[in-house]
Amino acid sequence: MDEITLDELKVIVEKLLQYHEQKGDSTLPIIHEYYWNIATEQRYNPHVSPTDFTIGQLSFDLQHLREIAGGDREPTGYALVWLGQLLIAIGGEEA
Repeated sequence: MDEITLDELKVIVEKLLQYHEQKGDSTLPIIHEYYWNIATEQRYNPHVSPTDFTIGQLSFDLQHLREIAGGDREPTGYALVWLGQLLIAIGGEEA
């Protein structure tokens, strides 16, 4: 098992945001709305094909994150999952 420090994570995020700023990006497109979500216990078992899928919605994830940013919702550990889904969607568009 590996770990990442909060300081490392901050540096990584800042460098990635600087990359986009240097490209002249002031916004990043979120093209898709829905995504497949795999149950946590199945997501990290590469020896068994997942069978338990649900649908996630990027606009809901973004809404929750904006509520946290605006002080209308308390931050939680799970909010990193919402952020992760947005980053996957955004990063996948550039690939």
